[in-house]
Amino acid sequence: MKIIITESQLYNLIPNELKRRLTDDDFKIIDDILWSDIENYHAPNLNEFIYFVISDTLSRFVNEYKFGDIDYDSDNWGDDESDTFNLWWKLIPFLKMKYHNKLAAYYSKHPY
Repeated sequence: MKIIITESQLYNLIPNELKRRLTDDDFKIIDDILWSDIENYHAPNLNEFIYFVISDTLSRFVNEYKFGDIDYDSDNWGDDESDTFNLWWKLIPFLKMKYHNKLAAYYSKHPY
């Protein structure tokens, strides 16, 4: 079964607290990270493949581009790090929907 979703419905998957923090550059960076490392991912099925690609891409994005927002001089910087990951992890449903068809096409040509 194919699910049709409009672009506005897709963007509604992004929580408001992330919409305020996201820039067009962020989406370009995420896209660049995802496609630059795609050949390194292998999984026994499409759903796992998509999860591995999206979660690793987002993890790398947060580590390389969003940890600068953390105040490491505060007494609770470890909590800030967890809070940063927890916040950005909310982007996963959006990214799964955004990249599903392209990742499925890639996976069908490069199965595990």
